[in-house]
Amino acid sequence: MIDKVSAFIKQQQLFDVNSKLLVAVSGGVDSIVMLHLLHSLHYDCVVAHCNFHLRGSASDADADFVKEQAKRLGIRFLKTDFDTKKYAVDKKISIEMAARNLRYEWFEKMRRQERCDCIVVAHHIDDSVETFFLNLVRGTGLKGLSGIAPKNGFVVRPLLCCTRTEIAEYAEEHCLSHCEDATNADNIYRRNFIRNKIVPLFNELNPAFHNTMCENIKHIANANDFINDYINSRYNDLIINDGCEVRIAIENLKKELSPAFVLYELLAPYGFNSAVVEQIFQQIDNAPGRRFYSASHCLIKDRDCLILEPVAVHSKESFCIKIDDTLLQNPLKIAIRQGSITDCFIEKSGNVALLDLHKLTFPLRLRHWQKGDWFIPFGMKGKKKLSDFFSDKKYSLFDKEKCWLLVDDTDAVVWVVGERIDNRFRITDATTRFYRLEVL
Repeated sequence: MIDKVSAFIKQQQLFDVNSKLLVAVSGGVDSIVMLHLLHSLHYDCVVAHCNFHLRGSASDADADFVKEQAKRLGIRFLKTDFDTKKYAVDKKISIEMAARNLRYEWFEKMRRQERCDCIVVAHHIDDSVETFFLNLVRGTGLKGLSGIAPKNGFVVRPLLCCTRTEIAEYAEEHCLSHCEDATNADNIYRRNFIRNKIVPLFNELNPAFHNTMCENIKHIANANDFINDYINSRYNDLIINDGCEVRIAIENLKKELSPAFVLYELLAPYGFNSAVVEQIFQQIDNAPGRRFYSASHCLIKDRDCLILEPVAVHSKESFCIKIDDTLLQNPLKIAIRQGSITDCFIEKSGNVALLDLHKLTFPLRLRHWQKGDWFIPFGMKGKKKLSDFFSDKKYSLFDKEKCWLLVDDTDAVVWVVGERIDNRFRITDATTRFYRLEVL
């Protein structure tokens, strides 16, 4: 098995002979075998262990066991303790997800601290098969059915060429002691249920089930790569990426052979599941304005495109500008000056507001658009709702929500920042002193 793992490391280019490895060791047979293999292959290792405090004294015993194994091999040992249950409650996630988030965040911190080249974890073939079924139940698409990747960023998995049976046989052959996690038999956890209930049934149907699944996963991974290449080739026709905002051209999308499938592939990286994508596609010819959410992003159906942005709650806090201020740093960087009208020259730019100082009621404030806001656009006499002004400018709802307004102490709109000032505050022949703001 040692030759098999060594060849897999080289084939997948997981790390080289001079790499320094942060080795995640729980104390279970998988991670103990992995540590033994890496040490036998003379890699420079640092052992990292997480105590999640989920099994009382057994968790502490595991930590002591791993520390002793590291000491016996002469390897540096790192340990951390987590209040996993509290974290799960605070974040409103499962214990499994809490433990995963906590350990990988800490592993990455330790990797940087110890100047390691990668984080080595002990996933094997059986884990990849179980992940396939977990994602099949969740409905994650082809990417989720592609199994566990040998390398993902700094995380590498040198045992993905081995089965659980091979690992157990290696441990027995080399008389390696390890910890037994009693929760592995608890089918309340989905992965355990698949491992203990589902997979054995497939093994009864096909004694070569694991080999068959490895081939299936490989084919699906290849199909997923092919689809990704196609999506990338169509990217410029389908996507307009403007900073943090992404726009998907609806008419071009509808020309695709399978537009709903292509839409899913475009939105899945932003956390949208198949059910939400189906709802989006059903609304694609409807009136604009409908919103859809993933955990991290919001998508809105606009006139001719789907607009995607990170979820951000725009602050209702206002940013004060006092009469003697000369510079605002937050939320925009704005240079401010005032002076005699004889020192003033007119500039036609939406990023500059040239105002009559005596018409302003201080303090001024920067805030976002609110329903009901109106102003009198420069050069006009009548009121105009900001919502109508934005529509004329073909602002999307996202554009409206991001737009900043300068208002005076009476909450009258003085300047639609980046667009136009209010006519009531313009420079006139009667103006003696000006007040100038410029977005830098």
